[in-house]
Amino acid sequence: MSSTNLHGLLNPNEASVTLILIRHGQTEWNLANKLQGWRDSPLTTQGRKTLLRTAVNNRLCHLYKPDVVYTSDLGRAMASARIICNKSGGYIVPDQRLRERRFGILEGKRKNECDDGFLLIQHWLAYQKRYEKRLDACHTIAAELLAESEPMFEHRVVGFLRTLARRHAGKTVYVVSHGEWIRCANNILHGRTSWSCGEGIPMNTEMNIVELKASHVI
Repeated sequence: MSSTNLHGLLNPNEASVTLILIRHGQTEWNLANKLQGWRDSPLTTQGRKTLLRTAVNNRLCHLYKPDVVYTSDLGRAMASARIICNKSGGYIVPDQRLRERRFGILEGKRKNECDDGFLLIQHWLAYQKRYEKRLDACHTIAAELLAESEPMFEHRVVGFLRTLARRHAGKTVYVVSHGEWIRCANNILHGRTSWSCGEGIPMNTEMNIVELKASHVI
């Protein structure tokens, strides 16, 4: 189970938020297999076209019109949210809590990329096995990585979900965010450990729907 108790969010007797989770469109760094984290990269032409097709053709966009569209404040998510809003309606609210997880010195690098002649093997192994063993489990590696810890990451994901549950009961909310953020949120909402693989990382522009329950104790 997640270290954070969110049973109140899943109480079937309470009002719910219809939550549509959307991963941003394909970026130049996605194509180059570079880790982005808090660094940014522009959407590709294909990424923009796919987002437009999604906004026009995806059945969720037709069945659930957004009352509000929350988005990460990183450029790739903001650009994606604008494309979706132009077709689906709603207004955009940027929120830093929707940022991707920060991965420190690995950001902007291709997997197993050499840096000044040194292969960051230990750091990449820790990243690749992060669903088996917490990324901050080894204090030495964590200190060198300068990455966001699991408790810090989970704290801001949970904080955002609680905000939605309080503010938007009975409403439809689109959330445009990032792969690790959506994976973590899905884990929390389904009672799984936040850092486990769970349903994995969604594809670029992938959409899924969750009923987010409000709680009297939140």
